[in-house]
Amino acid sequence: METHTTTLWRLAAELFNAQEQAQLRGLAAAHVPALEAVTAFDDSLGGPSMSRLTCNHTERYTLEDRAIFRSLQYCALDMTRVNGTDWESDAKSFSRDLMENSSRHIEALLNTIGGLPPFPFGALLRDSVVKSKVNAATWRQVKALLDVCKTAKSQFKRDKANVPFSVEDALLVYFICRKLGMQLYPLAKLTTDIHLFETKCE
Repeated sequence: METHTTTLWRLAAELFNAQEQAQLRGLAAAHVPALEAVTAFDDSLGGPSMSRLTCNHTERYTLEDRAIFRSLQYCALDMTRVNGTDWESDAKSFSRDLMENSSRHIEALLNTIGGLPPFPFGALLRDSVVKSKVNAATWRQVKALLDVCKTAKSQFKRDKANVPFSVEDALLVYFICRKLGMQLYPLAKLTTDIHLFETKCE
């Protein structure tokens, strides 16, 4: 059985081109990735990157889509903690928080696609309405991601001091969720104009 890190890299190989994978490996190799490098790669993917979610302290998304994009703002807060003075003592918490907030972005998208109340990730993947609207390849990728995130949550609950999830895992989950999000936005019928995220805030 493959490890969670192997699963994440397998998903990354499916979702990112060769150049993007090389950039990801460069970020993952650093003990403390430079925030500037993480942000630059995030921006290069298009869509609601950390630096483009808000402009002049104002969200660029509509109130109706708040549940979908708010989790990405929490991811941005998690990311900035990488270069904080307490990074060494807070690494495990950072990784777990970033993984959870990233997965909530996909969870909220699936809820919207299915026109459902807030269902947990597992229930969403069993819902026939949601499953009928998402293509098989994306569905399989979301399911694989879910398995990793569920393991992260359960292990953290059992032993907060010894969770075997690294910064590498957290970054992979975040960027995989960004890519999956881009695939799911057209199905969610957002009221937010996604094109707003194409330009930097002035």
